[in-house]
Amino acid sequence: MTTTAYTKYCLTISLLLGTLLLSFSPLLAATDDEVRVTIGPDESLRELSGRLLGKKDAWTLILLYNGFNNVEEVPADTALLVPVKVFTTLNKRLDRCATLISEANSEGAAMLAAKEIARAVQLRDQAMSLKKEARFVEAADIATQATGLAKTALRLSKSGKIRSVEAWLSAKSGTVQNRPPDQSRWHETDLRQKLVERERVRTLAASRGKVNFSDHSHLILGERSLAIIGSMKENVVRKSYDTSVSVVEGDIQFHLASLNQRKKFKVTSPGVVTAIRSTNFRTSRDQANVTRIANYDGEIDIKSQGIVVTIKKNQASKIVPGRKPSQPKNLLPPPQMLSPKPDQPLTSAKILFTWQPVDDALRYRIEISNTQDFTRLLATGVVSGERFHWKAPSSGVFTYRIHTVDKDKQTGPYSEPFGLFVDIDDLPPFLVLRHPAKDMLLTEEVIEVRGEVEQGATLHINNQPVTPADDGSFSHSLRVDETGVVTVRAVDGAGNISQVERKLTLDRDSKLIRLTVPATIITNTSPVAVSGSLQPGTRVEINDKPVSLAEQFTHLFHLDEGEHQISLKGTGANNRTEQLQLRIIVDLTPPEINVDELARTTAAEQVTISGSVVGAATLTLNGAELPVTNDEFSEIVFPVEGSNEFLLVADDRAGNRASWTSRILRDSQPPEIIKQQVMPATVKSGGIVRLIVEVNDAGVGAAGIGSFTLAVRERKFKGILKKINKDGSFAGSLFIPPGVSGAVQVEQIRLKDMLGNETI
Repeated sequence: MTTTAYTKYCLTISLLLGTLLLSFSPLLAATDDEVRVTIGPDESLRELSGRLLGKKDAWTLILLYNGFNNVEEVPADTALLVPVKVFTTLNKRLDRCATLISEANSEGAAMLAAKEIARAVQLRDQAMSLKKEARFVEAADIATQATGLAKTALRLSKSGKIRSVEAWLSAKSGTVQNRPPDQSRWHETDLRQKLVERERVRTLAASRGKVNFSDHSHLILGERSLAIIGSMKENVVRKSYDTSVSVVEGDIQFHLASLNQRKKFKVTSPGVVTAIRSTNFRTSRDQANVTRIANYDGEIDIKSQGIVVTIKKNQASKIVPGRKPSQPKNLLPPPQMLSPKPDQPLTSAKILFTWQPVDDALRYRIEISNTQDFTRLLATGVVSGERFHWKAPSSGVFTYRIHTVDKDKQTGPYSEPFGLFVDIDDLPPFLVLRHPAKDMLLTEEVIEVRGEVEQGATLHINNQPVTPADDGSFSHSLRVDETGVVTVRAVDGAGNISQVERKLTLDRDSKLIRLTVPATIITNTSPVAVSGSLQPGTRVEINDKPVSLAEQFTHLFHLDEGEHQISLKGTGANNRTEQLQLRIIVDLTPPEINVDELARTTAAEQVTISGSVVGAATLTLNGAELPVTNDEFSEIVFPVEGSNEFLLVADDRAGNRASWTSRILRDSQPPEIIKQQVMPATVKSGGIVRLIVEVNDAGVGAAGIGSFTLAVRERKFKGILKKINKDGSFAGSLFIPPGVSGAVQVEQIRLKDMLGNETI
């Protein structure tokens, strides 16, 4: 009913009741729950309803309770029954039930007591309907049932939302031990073994261990380290974690998944209290009980002796027992590596690591592992110089990193991990010499040396460096000296040597045909010109067909695409013959580039461009040459934020070229909230609040749905945001239950873009 209609209705009732006023000849109790009243001249029915039931608008319920639909049906001097007690009881139970339902929902009843809370809401709605029909006794009974279910839902939600989470040993090398809180003996810790609150974990000499937590954080214990696992609690409704660890001795590195209002991680040491706002830091405690904290990300507040200092990124502080923390100092950076080169394949087991010195460094620590997370160390080098020798135990893929320790024994940040591919090789490289043959008689000074060599080996022919093709084949024109010796020498990456030698005999005077071109011609054009000279009187046949050539000649061969063997036969004046072989390769087809499916948009820091290339001698990506193995390539690229263009160019030995280009949009930034508006700013009991959010996303665009949390007088309510137009505007509404009113505050807005980048 509208306000205007309601006003007219009340005026009509007032006129009808103008002569029906109630006077209380003494009020007579009909039952324990009812009061009997008689209509008289002193008070209207509406005012009576307000005085007896506390609600003036309940006068219609009094009529229904007495079997009347409107005032006109009530005879003069009729005694009416007013259900004072049951009406009051019903209202209290309904209000109490609404409060309990709201509290249970705030504690996560929708997840932890879904059946109970849904039934409580259903029964309360049923009681409200019975109340409107003036069936107060039935409504009160059902309201009692609804209240009981709401209490149960609240109890289940409170007891179920906080639970203990787990920690476990995820990796180890050497000896890692644990001691449960109720025991005095240490035990060998197995991989994947669960660790509970107040459990001690330690490593012995030359040992290392990694402990994982349920929120994806982890810590790494160096050798001779001891830590105590503290609290490990999870709020399953809010998806929040509260974890603590105490460092007793040794060196422990912490890597936290994230830190926010829902994830708290506390690290303590005797006499030291910390407030962590960093996801990567190191805490150590030596035999003199000196605590050192080095921070590699965010900030850390440390408190000792009542003094608080803040350690920023790549800073450290020292706490001597009984003294205040030292002022934070900058950590030394890791040194710049000189050798081996990043991702350099190595064929020798003996590897030398060298680096540039860092000013004020006390020493350097290098770690080598066969795991990406360095939980299993193969070697640890602590050196004061700038070189470290290591012998790889076998072929394989290894990872190493290095950091600098300053003169105050503070450990600087690790370098980025470097990859090592060791393929130990003690065999001489493959080498085959196809031409010239042994003891060959030469009639010209220039000869073609052909063969195959192991890929990756360096090649020298008569001490001249020669670059083989990608498949290992080589062809080199060589001018033979008086000795007639041709020496081909191959050296692989491990220093192994293969050598082939040919002794030839050179007879310059007997040569009938002299060519000025190599014996193998690779070209992307046709016809192909071949030039040379003839001894006087020499007759020439090409592929057994006589041709007329001048003493200084250039002959054109009109050839189709493919490989062609050309035979040149010369016959001298004394009928002596001489035969030469030409190998001409006509290649008119450019290489073929096939790139594996590539996403055009990404949020990742790196993207792999891979595929195959057929018929290429070289392949470059944005100008840098790529390695190709068995016609396949794979390269990791690091796109910058925004649009990135990548160009692949393939060239063959004949000079043909093919290219491939693509653009990748990198969007790692979440949508930006530029404006938010709550209407109304202050809500009344049972009202509706609407939130409008304007979003800007310069990348792939915001997703169509999000969520939000509003607070009214410390009560929190969650709702859904939906996109309402293409400009990036979102809106969502919430119903505020009865009994809650006040100023509305926006607690949280969660939005994602189409790549999953999330704004919180």
